[in-house]
Amino acid sequence: MFGGPHGPRAILSQETLKPKSASATLARLAQHFGPFWPSLFAAVVMVIVSTWAQVTTPEMIGQLVDCYLAPSAGSAFAGFPGASAAGASNAQSNCWLAEGHAPSGLSQTIIKAAFTAGGFPAPNDAASLTQDDRLSGLGRLILLIIALFVGGALLTGLTFFAMTWAGQHVLRALRLEVFAHLHALPLSYYAEQEAGDLMSRITNDTETINQAISFALVNVASGVLLLAWIAYNMLTKNVPFALLSMSVTPIMLLATVYFSGQARKAFRKTRVEMGSVNANLQESISAVREVQAFNRAEENIEQFRVTNAANRDANVRAVAFTSALAPALEALGYLALAIVTCAGGLALLNGAELFGTAVSLGLVITFLGYVQRFNHPIQQISVLWTNIQSAIAGAERIFNLLDVVPAVQDKANAKEMPVIQGEVEFAGASAEYVKGTPVLHQVSFKVRPGQTVAIVGPTGAGKTTIINLIPRFYDVTGGAIKV
Repeated sequence: MFGGPHGPRAILSQETLKPKSASATLARLAQHFGPFWPSLFAAVVMVIVSTWAQVTTPEMIGQLVDCYLAPSAGSAFAGFPGASAAGASNAQSNCWLAEGHAPSGLSQTIIKAAFTAGGFPAPNDAASLTQDDRLSGLGRLILLIIALFVGGALLTGLTFFAMTWAGQHVLRALRLEVFAHLHALPLSYYAEQEAGDLMSRITNDTETINQAISFALVNVASGVLLLAWIAYNMLTKNVPFALLSMSVTPIMLLATVYFSGQARKAFRKTRVEMGSVNANLQESISAVREVQAFNRAEENIEQFRVTNAANRDANVRAVAFTSALAPALEALGYLALAIVTCAGGLALLNGAELFGTAVSLGLVITFLGYVQRFNHPIQQISVLWTNIQSAIAGAERIFNLLDVVPAVQDKANAKEMPVIQGEVEFAGASAEYVKGTPVLHQVSFKVRPGQTVAIVGPTGAGKTTIINLIPRFYDVTGGAIKV
């Protein structure tokens, strides 16, 4: 179970936004990573190698048993007819580290080469091994297993660093690009948008992308690779045993989908309620003078009490679902381990066969290690996939903002503005904020330098509009303004 700032509650509590065009958004976001492709390539290589280390470790522990401990372990089954002899025979045939046994695939070839490096002898007939042979072989394998653990952990840490480094550089460029673009947009755009939403795109949306790049993407990629690799290894070693080992997986998937889905719905509600709390706070604090002048403090406090209670109830419901997910998956994981242990143990006690296929003690231990590693990524992928979806949607929101074309633009052949004298002339100028609803209609007047003009009229007559047109906060829809 992974917790902390990247745990299920922290990730599921994020607003689940679904992108409209994930492929187009990802392609556009990928362009920003162009200058950092060496870091991304290194991260991909490190993910593959660290995943290989996770997959290989259980197999090496199985080799440790089958190659060096099988005869001793086999004596424990001496009371069961055929169990000891069959188990020892299967162990010997499964010991691909032994001399004369050809390793299957690149992974076993690498491990065997590392094991026999420096002229270290490969194990022969396990029954004829001396105590010193066993101890030296066990020590050699244990050192290799420790090296895999340490190497895998270091590569995982370096992968997160590489992705975070590249991601932070990309996000810095994105924030600067969005910030500069906002300064190029006219006042009319800000009149139609909420300032909080625009700020959210620079802060919250970019932070969502950062979490996806530096944490979620790496874990989902390594999780999918780990699941596929383990499933392949189990199926190539023993199909009936593999299917039995993965029998709990569909139930885990259903439990994860159900609890994660319910938690996401509940956390959406918390986002809505939190928005109400923030809105209530903003309105009360920004209008504190009016609140005190009209003695509205008690009413505002009561309203805040109601919205705060609704936010509390929504969070309690959301936490209930996330709290149920972890123990449910943990229980199913223990069930899978129990199935592998019972099936493997019964097979070893009954001629070392399972549905007609050979089983050794080392194979059972290998499958136990596989099952332990197989369960965790299922939960991780389900939870983190939501984070990736939200990041794509956040990137889409950022790109939508960057695609906004400023309504006020200079012509391609516009002349450089000379030093002006201060004369302003409205020549039949018309303006409208909403298309089809004119605010000014063919207004004409001239103001000379140093002249003072008073513009009077009822509310909505267009006084403020005239002032906004002079610095070109808006463009006229008809006529011209000359300076």
